[in-house]
Amino acid sequence: MEEKFIVPPQKEGHSIKLSKGQKNTYAWEIKIAGDDENEILEKIKKVDAELVKTYAELNIMEVK
Repeated sequence: MEEKFIVPPQKEGHSIKLSKGQKNTYAWEIKIAGDDENEILEKIKKVDAELVKTYAELNIMEVK
């Protein structure tokens, strides 16, 4: 008799991909998995705001 194992689907973890482009500009890709859309959107907004704060300042300093 064959045994069957059911593996629950894995949720993709959180990730942030940061890229430095031409003219020292920065871009990013934010991935957050979860079941609650509103919670996910709030987390993305928070992470994005922190990245803007950090890398917009670096862009200004590097352009000078």
